[in-house]
Amino acid sequence: MIKPLLKTLFMLVLCCLISAPCFAKSKSTKATNSRVQHLSGENLEMFNALTSTQQKNIRASKIKEGYNAWMVRLAIGEPYYNTEHHPVYSDYEQVWLYTKKEEDKTVKEDEIIDPVTNWPSVHRYVRTKTCQIGDKFVLFDRGVVEKIVKVRTRKVYGSCSIATHEEFIPIVDKKSKKRR
Repeated sequence: MIKPLLKTLFMLVLCCLISAPCFAKSKSTKATNSRVQHLSGENLEMFNALTSTQQKNIRASKIKEGYNAWMVRLAIGEPYYNTEHHPVYSDYEQVWLYTKKEEDKTVKEDEIIDPVTNWPSVHRYVRTKTCQIGDKFVLFDRGVVEKIVKVRTRKVYGSCSIATHEEFIPIVDKKSKKRR
């Protein structure tokens, strides 16, 4: 009677010890961009000298008016281009353009009989076009962000890339047809 009870108790303790790490509270990790994670030396000292709000914004890849060029680069990286002579924003000392990726994906599917296996299949053809389009202009005056202007047009900067993917998916039954 005692042996089965001890065996059960031993197994219960062993299970608790094995699963204990699963129930431990995980430390909350702050969202941070990779540029902040790898700071060292003088850059780390400069970052630590910023206000907590500025540090939080930079970690979250956000910029605000009043930030300097170093803070902007730390928060959102290098601009697509920067210029001192912009035709629209001529009143500003420097104009930086940031872009974002825009993806256009088309999927074409046809039900066919696969000529190799003689099995009903779906022929899926996916075409993905990825372009860099304007996101925002960061306008500087005397080295400080004076204004941030969101780009309203879908102007493409540089060239677009096109990728294709083709696959044949067997149809086992009409309900199991895989969709993406």
